[in-house]
Amino acid sequence: MALKKYTAIFIVALTLLITYLHYSTAVAVHALHNIYRELYYIPVLLGPLPYGLTGALLSYVLVFFLYLPYVIMTWPGSILNETNRLLPLLMQGLFALIAGYLVDRERRQRIRAERDRNLADVGRIATVIVHDLKNHLIVISGFAKRIKEGKGKTEK
Repeated sequence: MALKKYTAIFIVALTLLITYLHYSTAVAVHALHNIYRELYYIPVLLGPLPYGLTGALLSYVLVFFLYLPYVIMTWPGSILNETNRLLPLLMQGLFALIAGYLVDRERRQRIRAERDRNLADVGRIATVIVHDLKNHLIVISGFAKRIKEGKGKTEK
């Protein structure tokens, strides 16, 4: 539980650090802004690892709402330029959804496999118990049949 808490703190801190770098760098330095935009993939990837789809969505929403004001403040007026900046943001959302779904699916499969292993163990134990009981019942049944047929001595 503590690891999840520290992971959440790390994700928020990393997102805030990337956002700070984004806002504090001069707008004219396009190369750094492109790098910062790509660095947002790190918290978007880290979110689903401990928290699944919920963590993926929360980390993406955090990135989206911290990056969106930068896009609005530096709007160049050309829709093509904005598509260049918004498309990676939308791809991060798609990436977050896929990663969260895959993590949740893996967890469900792991839980199902563990349950199946437990049921198989119970089945093996039941088989051993029935086998051991059956051996004693066969012996008792055999002696009872011999006595019923009068083949065994009943008196000493």
